[in-house]
Parts: sequence; C-alpha cells; structure tokens
Amino acid sequence: MKKIVFLFLFLQILSFAQILDFWVDPFFDTYGFSITQDIEFWKVKALLRYDINVNWEQGFPVFEANVPEIFFDLNAKIYSVEYGFFHRKVPFSVFVNPYEMGLNVRYGFTGFYNDYCYFSGNFLDVSFKEGLINVGLKYKDFRIFYEKFLEKNIFGIQIDDLIFFYDEYGLEAALYFQDEYFGLYFNPVNNLLGMAIFSKNNYLFITQEEMYMNVKWGEINVFGRFQKEKRKFAFGFKIW
Repeated sequence: MKKIVFLFLFLQILSFAQILDFWVDPFFDTYGFSITQDIEFWKVKALLRYDINVNWEQGFPVFEANVPEIFFDLNAKIYSVEYGFFHRKVPFSVFVNPYEMGLNVRYGFTGFYNDYCYFSGNFLDVSFKEGLINVGLKYKDFRIFYEKFLEKNIFGIQIDDLIFFYDEYGLEAALYFQDEYFGLYFNPVNNLLGMAIFSKNNYLFITQEEMYMNVKWGEINVFGRFQKEKRKFAFGFKIW
C-alpha cells in the first residue's frame, strides 16, 4: 500500500517538475532519479531537488525517496528570508559561520540567523546568542569590534574582507567575503570554513563538515554530497 501511495505522489510531483534526471553513482553502485524544480518570481528564488533511489527486491524495482533538498531566497531592500547555505549581511563573528545550512531572516536592521540574533545599522553592529555577544563600530569598509564568548575576550578590526583579532592564542586572521553569487568565510583558528556559490541550478556549498555540489556540464549534471555518514557522487542526464 505504501508503494502505491508513493507512486501516486511521485506522479503528482513529476507533473510539476521542470527537470527529471536519471543518475548513476559509479563509486557507490547506486542509481535513481532526481526531480528538480526551479522557481523564480517577483523577488523569490527557490530550488527543490528530490532524489529517488532505485533498488531491486525479488526481481521488482523498489523506489526509496530521500528527504528533499530546498534552497530558498527572498531578498528585498528592507527584508529578506534565506534558507540554505548562502546568508547575506550577517555581521562577522569569530564563532559563527555565516555559510552553514540554516535560516537567515532579516527585517530592517534586525536579523535572526539560526540561534543567533543581530542588529546591523550604518555605524553599529550588535550580535548575540547564548554565551556570546559581539559589538562593532563601523565606517564604510572599516570596522572595530569586541566579542565575548563564555570567558574569552576578543578584540578585532575588519578592513573590507580581511579580519584581524586578538584572543588567548595571540594575533589571528580570518576572511569574510561576499557578493551576489559567491561567499567565503575562513577562520583557521576555530576550524571554521564556509564557501557558497549559488546561481540557478548550479551550486557549490562547502563547510568544515560537509559539501554539496551540482554543476551542469553540457547535457550532463554532476552532483555530489559528502558528509561524515553519507557520501554520494553521481552523473545524471535529463530524460524529461
């Protein structure tokens, strides 16, 4: 009964899909289908990817659905909602990676990024979560800040994309770069890495714990997902 219900839902989703790919993972000996829906209207950009593995049991194909991947982006002048890896206008923090999977909601100068709350104005930034507070004064591309995390006191300056800060280990450096389609955060002292490239169906997301990628190469889609307990690298081509 469950397989019949799933087949019915699969056909319903397929009727709205823009792209149906057949993919093969040559390294882990699996194959299946992926449904991609690219939505763009007004100020909304959203991408839905739905993977379906195919296994054989007693000579019959069995479809196994994975949890769908959703990336959502609504950006207006005053407010924004971003779900995925690419989060804009999150003030720099030594302990917060702005390019991790999660939700970033901003209205005016107020924002919420996962369990992190921030206020960002023309000259003042304040951000905090449990056990952490960061206060920064800025002017154009220059910013000075003080951050306290538990018992750690940190002082730093940010000049454009380059950050220098002083903590218990001495003088440290980090990078925080962002434009419309690309973002990079690298903080070696805390082993934090975030990189996001997102343009329509092509994306590459890298953190210190996982990597997601989907690149269209001619008529072939190259898809990869590498996590601690789950790995996948597949080639796919459009059949619908």
